[in-house]
Amino acid sequence: VILVSTILANTATAQQPVPSKPASSAEKQTVAPPDSDPERVSDAERISRLQRGIDETQSNLGELKDTLNDPKSEYKKAETEFGELDGQFEDGRKELHKLKSEGALGLDERESVLADLEKKRTLARDRFELAIKERKAIQDQIVLLEQKLQQDRDALNKLLGIAEPKPQPGVESKES
Repeated sequence: VILVSTILANTATAQQPVPSKPASSAEKQTVAPPDSDPERVSDAERISRLQRGIDETQSNLGELKDTLNDPKSEYKKAETEFGELDGQFEDGRKELHKLKSEGALGLDERESVLADLEKKRTLARDRFELAIKERKAIQDQIVLLEQKLQQDRDALNKLLGIAEPKPQPGVESKES
């Protein structure tokens, strides 16, 4: 039996043609890597890749959430600066309006100071608006990464044969 299997193995290798020349670079580019065909990727490889993807996504999520909650973030700085300048501007505007209604003289200096404050306030408002847009973009990224993370976890659980939790009786599902 051993002799027969050895002969069959030798015959099989002898029948395989030996390439006469190495494949050209153009031929190499058209040959797909062995793991690029989804049918040829093993469950072990899929599980490993999904787990690495999950770990990376969790890391990215953590960084984004830290950025969002950072007390020293651009958002917090811009919010604080604009809040202070806006309050000063409103107080100065009210005071100037009150002085004008009382008929006070020599308000040119106060108007000039208020105009300068308004310029600073406008710049601070624009900065704050940009920080708000950045914050919203980060929040959107978090939502997308959380969805991706859930999809990857579902795919991993399916590969591992872990059943999805069944809805509890009396609790309506989202599909209803």
